[in-house]
Amino acid sequence: MSGNQSRAARAEPSAGEDKTFIAAIQDARADIANGIDQGGLRHDPLRYPLTALSNIVGLFPAFLDEIQRARAPWTEDDRRTATADAVARMDARLVQRMAQFNRWAIVVTAVLGMVIVAGAWSGGYWWGYRAAENRLAPVPAALGEALTGREAAIWLTLIQNNDIDQVRRTCAAQNGREACAFTLWSEPVPPPRVKEAR
Repeated sequence: MSGNQSRAARAEPSAGEDKTFIAAIQDARADIANGIDQGGLRHDPLRYPLTALSNIVGLFPAFLDEIQRARAPWTEDDRRTATADAVARMDARLVQRMAQFNRWAIVVTAVLGMVIVAGAWSGGYWWGYRAAENRLAPVPAALGEALTGREAAIWLTLIQNNDIDQVRRTCAAQNGREACAFTLWSEPVPPPRVKEAR
């Protein structure tokens, strides 16, 4: 091709011309080299970008080969290998995710368990406290009605002088019920003796 042909004439080959892509690339590179010579650019700095452009155009056949190779249909072995690789990567990710999930599930379960136990304990304590308070609320009034005068003073002294949990008792069945005998202190506990220094 001559260097003075118009770009449009070079871009469209003639009807009888049957060129392959690689031949067209070779012609384009030759046109660039010819243009440098005919334009008197052998000593001009513009020759460097034109040479680089020629080299880039020269890469097109390899680029086309790469595209053809990538577009080539996969063989059965290629498909099997790619599927096995994808499944292996997915399995590894699933194992990692399951391990993370298990750790979070254990932490969440432990926290929820502690919250439930604390809530049940608090609720049970509150319920028991209220039930005992409701049961014991009428006791002072009933004692006040039942005990008056000297009897109230005696019972008050017995209550103050004895720890009911530590009182000795003897229990036995009588007439189908249990009867207990208590040893009660009628005097207060004496103060502890102080040892005299010698």
